Amino acid sequence: MTCLRLNGYTLNLDQAQVFDLHGQAVELRPQALAVLLELGRRPGELVTKLDLGARVWPGVSVTDDSLVQCVVEIRRALGDSRQQVVRTMPRRGYLLIVDAADTAPRDVRRFYRLAAALAIVAVAIVLVWQLLLPGAGFGPPKVHNRMVADVAVLPLRVLNTSQEGSPDGNGLAYMIASELARN
Repeated sequence: MTCLRLNGYTLNLDQAQVFDLHGQAVELRPQALAVLLELGRRPGELVTKLDLGARVWPGVSVTDDSLVQCVVEIRRALGDSRQQVVRTMPRRGYLLIVDAADTAPRDVRRFYRLAAALAIVAVAIVLVWQLLLPGAGFGPPKVHNRMVADVAVLPLRVLNTSQEGSPDGNGLAYMIASELARN
């Protein structure tokens, strides 16, 4: 399934549908949706007005106003008042800018998902090994019949910074370390 994130919205190219932040379908006129789908098939690339006109209105002569109205509708639907998602390239065409998470090639995202899954499996194996084989020398030291473990809390990267008052990565790491120190 090919999906693009646009200003928090999701464009599903396979289903030809746009979904809002809550997963609800966003209604667009058929021509506006067709323009968005054409831009979505080539994110980050200039799509000329001539190419959009030929693909959305094949065999029909339309004015630039029809295309402009579609782009206005798309921007309104995506909350793109600053024109950061659908950028106008004067006298040439339009450029669709996807959210940063979607700019990585598919193979790179697949690699990171696989690496994360392998890391989780490795941690699970080590934890099971420590629980089942306490004399293996890898378990945490005992202090007064109580298990003691060393934990490192590294700075975190906060992906969604749109919320007011949300802590940054270092502050969040500090809060986690403070809570662990209490126990």
